[in-house]
Amino acid sequence: MTQDIMEEIIPHVTWAGDVAGLGKYSPVNGIIMEHGHRYDFFNCPHSLVNPGHILPPGYFISRLYAQGLSSQTYKEAMAVEGSFEFRAAWDIACLYCILYFDMQVPLMDSTNILMGGIDSYSDPFSFNGVEEMFAANIEDFWPATQVKNAVPVPIECCLQAIWNGHSDLFIAAKTEYMKQPPAPTAYKVVAF
Repeated sequence: MTQDIMEEIIPHVTWAGDVAGLGKYSPVNGIIMEHGHRYDFFNCPHSLVNPGHILPPGYFISRLYAQGLSSQTYKEAMAVEGSFEFRAAWDIACLYCILYFDMQVPLMDSTNILMGGIDSYSDPFSFNGVEEMFAANIEDFWPATQVKNAVPVPIECCLQAIWNGHSDLFIAAKTEYMKQPPAPTAYKVVAF
């Protein structure tokens, strides 16, 4: 999302982007609003994993989910090795989509994810290719990714950040805005 695209969709919108793919807005004292994916390991921008791109692994899981909505077909199993926390979350998310839609397991090595220029990707991906791209170093880059994404209070544990993507973000709101040392503003309402 860019400011130009946002202003085209919603004329006269207040643009509050602070980092590529992220933003926060405080319309009045005591209230802060943002999407919340800054604190979500699976869905925050990961520009360090694949320089020049910000798509997170969650984008590709969403594509799998969308495929389940539209076709409900899939073939073949997934391999697990390497980055344990990421790979476990990836497999759970893929299997959830497959089971939820009663799909056949897809050909995981088939380049069936057409990108069409999204985030400057023109070549198609396979699900195994996406998993390998992120699993190679996503957990190693997590501390630096949080710095780049301007996370005020870093989340040390990848597992906690993965959980942020599957919970209500209450712990992230409390940590990042209400218990933030030193809190520049006392926020009473945090909206993700």
